[in-house]
Amino acid sequence: MSRGAGIRALARVTLLVAATSIACEDTSGPNNVDMHGLSKYDPPLVYLEWWKDIEECSGVEGDFSRVEWFLADSLVVEGDFALGLWVSPHDIYLIRTVTSTSWVVKHEMLHDLLKMKGRAHDSTLFDECASRDRL
Repeated sequence: MSRGAGIRALARVTLLVAATSIACEDTSGPNNVDMHGLSKYDPPLVYLEWWKDIEECSGVEGDFSRVEWFLADSLVVEGDFALGLWVSPHDIYLIRTVTSTSWVVKHEMLHDLLKMKGRAHDSTLFDECASRDRL
């Protein structure tokens, strides 16, 4: 196996592991984050529906229009591959392959509504609201 193929295979395995634990670090700007292919993103209309679902489920209201959306080809947070990332005050980063995956997007939305940092996910709302569509 070539070195490049080995690295790609390792990245796929690591991404699968990371899918069970989305990185949601507050990095005060993506200093601890390695992002490739970063671009601004205009969210589709379905995101507003998902936002309303999360507001209703969590009992917390927020302003959807304040969120700045970004897409990346890859996100690596402190050495771990991530599907999404919330950065205070209202920035959400997603890898391009999960933009239609509701539980990932809702998870990051919930971070924004709760302004909750870190990987601990201390609120039960993450299980109750942001993963209810998860298969």
